[in-house]
Amino acid sequence: MDGYFYFDLKNINVLDKLNNIIRGWKGYIWETNESKSLALKRAVVCDGCEFAEWGLIPQFMDDEVKQIKGLQCAKCSCPLSTLLRSPDSKCEEGKW
Repeated sequence: MDGYFYFDLKNINVLDKLNNIIRGWKGYIWETNESKSLALKRAVVCDGCEFAEWGLIPQFMDDEVKQIKGLQCAKCSCPLSTLLRSPDSKCEEGKW
């Protein structure tokens, strides 16, 4: 289909994920009471999760939510400091 824009429904999923990543970083960098509250609530679950692992990039990220400082999700490789602050993100294991 040269010259035509091909709209694939998979692209919507990619754009949604990208939007969630951006919103998570926004919530981490410009933290609000709402984003911190959301992170604290989700951190209780992630703190004991078998998929929470030490990450290379997250270890350099400062976080007031101490349970998740330096951790990333082994399922999606996202730093927990940003993932937990994205309001529309979902745990890939369905835990939150």
